[in-house]
Amino acid sequence: MKPILNNASPNLIRLLQGAKAHQSLLDIAKNVLPDDISEHVIGISFEENDLIIMIDHEIWGTQLRFYEQSVLDRFHDNFQHLQLQRMKVKVIARKQQREATKFVRKGLQESSAKAFIETSEKVESSKLRDALKRLSQHRIED
Repeated sequence: MKPILNNASPNLIRLLQGAKAHQSLLDIAKNVLPDDISEHVIGISFEENDLIIMIDHEIWGTQLRFYEQSVLDRFHDNFQHLQLQRMKVKVIARKQQREATKFVRKGLQESSAKAFIETSEKVESSKLRDALKRLSQHRIED
């Protein structure tokens, strides 16, 4: 370990060892996969007899499932005690992807707002008239 960690508490040392072990497990899974898929693998965990592989986008899930047996075989070769029976894929979107998929509310153009108002004056239904007037108020602010 680095000199700065020589005086680290036992809890910190155990945490660092756990992180190193976790990274080793992640590397084992990634090494079985082609580069174009492995770069999207961002985590690994275990749940009973299931190996859970975390990826950054659902598009890679289908392709990753084709390698299920190869990944499980590699873990069986290295960690027989795990007795893994299947692999699950979990999508964990990265922050920038989550932000990119947020709905962006856009207002109405002035001409559309006027068309709603004009239409509202011609309809008989009071509920429709009120709804059209409310919609017309969602104009783009200049």
